[in-house]
Amino acid sequence: MSLARNPSTPYRTAGRQIQQADAMQVRAHVHAPASEACEDNDGRTAYSAPDVARSREPFTLSFKTVLIVCSAVVFVLAMVYVSALARRAEVYKAGQEILAQMDKTDAEILEMKAALAQEQAYLDIRYEAAQRIGMESSLGKDVIVVNAPETRPAQAGNSLPAEGSVRASAD
Repeated sequence: MSLARNPSTPYRTAGRQIQQADAMQVRAHVHAPASEACEDNDGRTAYSAPDVARSREPFTLSFKTVLIVCSAVVFVLAMVYVSALARRAEVYKAGQEILAQMDKTDAEILEMKAALAQEQAYLDIRYEAAQRIGMESSLGKDVIVVNAPETRPAQAGNSLPAEGSVRASAD
């Protein structure tokens, strides 16, 4: 077996082709025109594909086409980047609005806690007054207003009114 290149084959023999292979058989219904068949040095018949398939030209691009495609890709990427920045700005603005609303709500909560503490103190005072001292609420009671004349002599710089009023509750 020779390792030399067969002039009728477009490739070198390598790998399993170096070793002797079984004889190849062609079925009777296969038709190969005589112009495509040739006898090889070792007695085998080789068939080659027409030269039309081998003569494909390589795909070439002009500089202008490459420049246009690259420019389009850069433009699309820039648009995606700008839209992402715009979306990010919208999300940031919405977050700032939420934080401002939270601060406002926190201030309202503090005001309500102060008002509640004041009301709770008032209720604690009323409860203590009713339980320890025995005081009663004046709500629902009739109030009598008594006006008494001034019995003291008028002095210069006296800030009291000429007539005083006293309130008393009737049981």
